[in-house]
Amino acid sequence: MMTGGNRLRMVPLTFIFKPGPGGARAIVIGRQIRGAVRRNRTKRRIRELLRLNPGWFARGVDLVIRAGEGSEKLSYRKLGELLERAGQKLARGGRRDE
Repeated sequence: MMTGGNRLRMVPLTFIFKPGPGGARAIVIGRQIRGAVRRNRTKRRIRELLRLNPGWFARGVDLVIRAGEGSEKLSYRKLGELLERAGQKLARGGRRDE
């Protein structure tokens, strides 16, 4: 998945996706985010946003979300807007604009 998928970079998040049976989702938080508390909070926020908004990403897509440095500083609302925009871009074909 990490080597064979398409990428969409929306700083500070990277979305790696490819067509598949769907339902496969992973959230990867690197150690660029210092401190386990910050890494875990970021992961929980992303998971909760995806749980509350299942329509943001298509079902027939395997998806990995990689959160990079700076993602822990985003507000909950800003993180939600970023995920929603990424879902819209992936639905249109996943251009690598941002």
